[in-house]
Amino acid sequence: LALIGSFFQSLAYPLAGAAGDAYYRGRIILVALVGIAFTTLMMAVSQNYNQLVLCKALNGISIGMLVPPLQSLVGDLNSPARRGQAFGHLNFTGIVGAIVGSALATMLAAQMFWGIDGWRIALLIWVAFLTIVIIG
Repeated sequence: LALIGSFFQSLAYPLAGAAGDAYYRGRIILVALVGIAFTTLMMAVSQNYNQLVLCKALNGISIGMLVPPLQSLVGDLNSPARRGQAFGHLNFTGIVGAIVGSALATMLAAQMFWGIDGWRIALLIWVAFLTIVIIG
């Protein structure tokens, strides 16, 4: 699944870069976050492996649509003197989020909660977090 997601994410990068140049980057970021939340929800409710793979491909595209405009926006909003620090903070939070999210997902994956597979719960927690970010 990681390979599928990464492959489609990489294909989306050039499109996302062009979209971020042509349109307001904040709007592209918002659309990407909504896409990530929706496709993650689709993965959580998938009924078979083929559906999960398709949803992961769409999720990869959504994630790929986030990265270039987000990095460009960070560059735009920070002076050259502070840009390195801003990118350092961006990358730090991304890596820490991946570590915490992976640890949480690993702990939940093999469990069952209220009759629901733990890996589905982990995805639903991510959807809830993204929803808070989108609304906020």
